[in-house]
Amino acid sequence: MLKKTIKNTMQRVKLSTLVALTASFPNISHAQDEMETITVRSHKIDHLALQEYFSDFDPFAFGPVKKDGLDRHLAEQVIFTMAPIIGECNCKINIEPYKASTSFARSIQTVSSGANPSFPIAIFDTKDSLALKDTLLSDPITKEDEFFVGLYTHEDRSDILSLSDLSEIRELEFVVAENWFADIEVLEKRNFNTNVVGGWASILRSIESSRGDVIMQPFSGTEDMSFTDEITGKRFLPIPGIKLAFSHARRYMVSETHPQGGQKFVDTINAGLKVLREKGVIEDYMTKAGVFDPRIAEFEEL
Repeated sequence: MLKKTIKNTMQRVKLSTLVALTASFPNISHAQDEMETITVRSHKIDHLALQEYFSDFDPFAFGPVKKDGLDRHLAEQVIFTMAPIIGECNCKINIEPYKASTSFARSIQTVSSGANPSFPIAIFDTKDSLALKDTLLSDPITKEDEFFVGLYTHEDRSDILSLSDLSEIRELEFVVAENWFADIEVLEKRNFNTNVVGGWASILRSIESSRGDVIMQPFSGTEDMSFTDEITGKRFLPIPGIKLAFSHARRYMVSETHPQGGQKFVDTINAGLKVLREKGVIEDYMTKAGVFDPRIAEFEEL
C-alpha cells in the first residue's frame, strides 16, 4: 500500500530536498515543473548532515534504512521530506540552510512569526510550544510514551551508579541547563530535586564535583551506553537498569500565517506521518537513530 501511494504521488511530484541535491524519480510527468515549491530552513550543520546522508541514499526506495550518521535531528529531517509527499501535498519540498548561525529558539520564532512556513526538525510539545502564537503542531512523530532517557552520572560516582532502589533514585539531584525548557518541565512535573545551571559544561562539572547527581540523556549507542566528556576525557554512565519516560511527544511546527503553511500543509504532514507510522518506517528510522533503544526494553521505569 505504501509503495502504491508513493507511486501514485510520484507520477505527479518531484521531490527536491536540497539546493545541491535533487532526488528525481521515474515516470514523473512534465507537470512536475509546475508544482509549488515549499522551502524551509534548517541549521547549517543539520543541513550538511542531510546532504551527506542523501548523497548515496534515496529514502523513497524503501530499502534498508541507512544508519551511518543518523541521529534524531537527521531522522526527523528525512521524515519531514517524506511525509508531505506521501500525504499528497502536490508540492516539492526544498530544504535550505540558514545563511547565518541561527539558534533553535530563533528557528522557532521564524515559524511563529510567519517568516518561514515550517521547520524540518521537530520540537517537544511543552506547555510553551503548545502556546506558540500563530503556530500549528503536527501529529506526533514520536509519542510521549516512546522516548526514554537514562540518568547519567560521572564514572567515578559509585555512590550513584550502585543505586537500584527507586525511592533513593527519586531523591537524587537532577542537573539541567537553564534553557532546557522541556527537561525542566519533565523534572518539575515529577517534583524531582533540580539544580539549574548555565549550560552543558557546568552540568558535567557539577556532577563530577558532587554538586549534583545526574543528568537526563538519551541512551548512548556505545556498548556500555557511556558518553565521553570532550574536555576531560572522562566517561559518564547511566544508572544500570533504570529508564525515565521523557513524557513529551515531538511534533513538527507549521506557521499558521505563512501562505505555504496553515492547516492544509499540516494535514498533508499528518497524512504522511500516519502512513509512515503504520508501515513501521518511523520506528525503523528512530531505532537506527538511537531514539528507540531495544536494549532498554526490560529496564525498570522510574
